[in-house]
Amino acid sequence: MAGWTATGGGDANSPTHQHRAAECLRLARGTTNLTNKALLLEMAQTWIKLAEQAQAKQMQAGWPAFASPSEIRVTTLE
Repeated sequence: MAGWTATGGGDANSPTHQHRAAECLRLARGTTNLTNKALLLEMAQTWIKLAEQAQAKQMQAGWPAFASPSEIRVTTLE
């Protein structure tokens, strides 16, 4: 999984976790090694759980599930 780094969780978000889960599933489909396949499927499940937790956290904070805080722009109505 080149390019994946552990952070303090400050930028962790549901779409990132979902992408990583999908990558694990893609890799699992492409391997014939049953041990590797099982590990990748387990990793995908973990990423999915993390995505669900991140989404729940965003919703509790008042952010819509479809957007991350950085995607929301504040504007004023005049």
